[in-house]
Amino acid sequence: MNIQQLSVTYQSEEDRILLRILTHDMQEIQLLFTRKLMLGAWPLLQRVSTHTTALHASAQPHVSAADDAAKVAMAEFTRAASLEQADFKTPYSGDQVKWRPLGALPLLITEIHVTPQAQGRLQLNVVERLPDRAPPRNLQMQLEQALIHGLMQLLAQALAASGWAEPAAWQASLAHAEQPADPAQSQPARVLN
Repeated sequence: MNIQQLSVTYQSEEDRILLRILTHDMQEIQLLFTRKLMLGAWPLLQRVSTHTTALHASAQPHVSAADDAAKVAMAEFTRAASLEQADFKTPYSGDQVKWRPLGALPLLITEIHVTPQAQGRLQLNVVERLPDRAPPRNLQMQLEQALIHGLMQLLAQALAASGWAEPAAWQASLAHAEQPADPAQSQPARVLN
């Protein structure tokens, strides 16, 4: 999937967060996140994205990080640099959508699987498993570093707008994510709703 734009908004009428993904060929995928799922997934997403960024930054030939604190600092520097280059001002081009490959209804996410990949990428697999709908719908994405940081920033803003927790807590937790165990040596992280 070649992602062109992301939009993350809090939908107050449904008390959910809507993630819209627009590809370069104008396909749109819509995902809905519940409060329960995001409260469980947010710390996981932070830890894995921070750790993946730190590992990628410390693997560069000109970088030598001796401890975890230095790796977290490098990850924060990389994140800040990435966000500085991101375009958060261009409006989402939802009116140009040609079709929605997963259907007109957004996926109501019930599971999230996050797997670190080579070169600082993350594989994100989201699943909608509902009792009245069979078979389950799912989406698997490979996210590059810049896209990871942009998505996390947009999610933090939507979480702050949701009022599900103290707004400052979402931003502060994004800036100070703690290190997880080495994800390369573990199973994919998973959150169920």
